[in-house]
Amino acid sequence: MENEVSRQYAKALFELTKSLEDKQTDLANLKVLSACLLTAEVKKVFTHPTITKDAKKEIIENLLKDQVAPIFLSFIKVLIDNDRLFLLSEITESYETLLDELMGKKKINVKSKYPLNDELRDEIIKYLESYYHKEIILNETVDKDASTGLLITSGNEVIDLTASSKLSHLIKNLKG
Repeated sequence: MENEVSRQYAKALFELTKSLEDKQTDLANLKVLSACLLTAEVKKVFTHPTITKDAKKEIIENLLKDQVAPIFLSFIKVLIDNDRLFLLSEITESYETLLDELMGKKKINVKSKYPLNDELRDEIIKYLESYYHKEIILNETVDKDASTGLLITSGNEVIDLTASSKLSHLIKNLKG
């Protein structure tokens, strides 16, 4: 889940990177580095209390110096200096959201009790594209424990079309 600190770091890197191609490369690098930092061995090194920030930056520099742009490497070193490397996954999410916005795309999560059929999926995408005026990237989740209906989310926005939500609205309206 994204937080404000992660968004600020993502925005800083995003604004420092000028071309769309470089932004896409940075996103790919963020994803790879995030995945690496989640492995147990690497996580031990970067969370070990006796390994200094300078040592961590040296490790990163030796691994990445010929692989990434200097601005990207500097960005990672700033995260280490500020004890924010643990936010890299969230920063990656925020960065990807910024890149999607730049490219006219919006990620939407749809949670339902049953898989969507093609007709309903297309209808949801068509409606959301006309509402947001963006290309919609639909992420579907089937949750057998979910209420019947749909729960559509994107960032802080929620469209609750579940049966339990409709029932609670009905009860509220009946009570006055």
